Amino acid sequence: MGYEVSVDDFGTGYSNLRIVKNIQPDIIKIDKSFVFDMEESSVRSSMIPQIIDIAATVGARVIAEGVENVEQRDLLLKLGVQYGQGYYFGRPMPLESFAQMYEEQIRVQADRRAEQKVVRIFPTT
Repeated sequence: MGYEVSVDDFGTGYSNLRIVKNIQPDIIKIDKSFVFDMEESSVRSSMIPQIIDIAATVGARVIAEGVENVEQRDLLLKLGVQYGQGYYFGRPMPLESFAQMYEEQIRVQADRRAEQKVVRIFPTT
């Protein structure tokens, strides 16, 4: 078992770059204020690829916070963000509900892997 270090709310504090340089985090989380108005603000959206470049310099993954709709998700993907969190992906829920959802996803993924291993030996008609 290990641990990972993340920098939360990147872009909102004056010392973020110093922190990234000194601790070289595993994850940099782009603050939701960048995501909120990036569709209307070319300044905000143009900063996101720069944040991705900074993260790549230290080998960190980037997570965008506050993703609330498909348009934001699509724009973030287009800009190169690979991970996101926010209401678009799921609302807060009790731990029991999360565990149930997680177990269901594990079953679905296992079923998909099993389907991919099936080899047809007879042609389909």
